Amino acid sequence: MELISKYSYIWLCNNLMNKKIHFISDCEFFPNFNIEGYIKDINLSKSTSEILFTVAVKNKTLTIGSNMKNLQFEIMNEGI
Repeated sequence: MELISKYSYIWLCNNLMNKKIHFISDCEFFPNFNIEGYIKDINLSKSTSEILFTVAVKNKTLTIGSNMKNLQFEIMNEGI
């Protein structure tokens, strides 16, 4: 697992789009955060410059913010 904060927005866009990613975090708001899904979009928040990941998880679409405490990821496969 790698910390999201180690990587630039450009690197994340170039390397995570359309790939299945496993995310974990120990955020106070979402304890035991642990999901796997396909990255559908990556954007920068205009107000906070936070990187926002749009992730397809089963029948839902979630938005995950890079400012989540200790957000980590790993690439699960080479894409769709």
